[in-house]
Amino acid sequence: MIITTSIFFGKDFYNRTNPKILSQTTIPEKHSKIDISNKLLTISWRVEDANGNEIDFTGKFYAKLVYSPYIKNPSTKNLDNIENRNLPMKRCNGTTNEENFNKFKNPESWYCVNFDIKDLQFGGYWDSEFLYSFNLNLNMCKYDLNNKKTDECVKFQDFKEFLDQRVFFVVNFPSVYFD
Repeated sequence: MIITTSIFFGKDFYNRTNPKILSQTTIPEKHSKIDISNKLLTISWRVEDANGNEIDFTGKFYAKLVYSPYIKNPSTKNLDNIENRNLPMKRCNGTTNEENFNKFKNPESWYCVNFDIKDLQFGGYWDSEFLYSFNLNLNMCKYDLNNKKTDECVKFQDFKEFLDQRVFFVVNFPSVYFD
């Protein structure tokens, strides 16, 4: 049986005839958006060394999470950015309800995105009528929640020396499928 199957399928493979390759890109006709909160979603991050130990990055760089909602303009057919918002981040202690995260990780050594802000949605795609996305920016200067640059900046040499230590930026997020 194995020899017969190998002969029939192997012959096509060997002669490079009748390829049996299937490829498909699936894009849903209607994209969904969901309201998110700390109860529904936990995204955490931290900076680690090669051994997985947390590294204090205070004064080495500044992290800023930006929420970017886009809506398709009916006249131009382009996605227009409504208003970017900076989201606060804090230590994960008490911000997440995820059992596995609290069980296997020390929440005080991770930073979590604070999703408990009104009117936060997630979803869409660049070819849909809307897109609600998040970007995590690592800056050499600190910005407040109103996107105003402060006087706190890192010298490039200090930043370079920090990166030369072999640091790793680690992000935890769940594998979730939304219907």
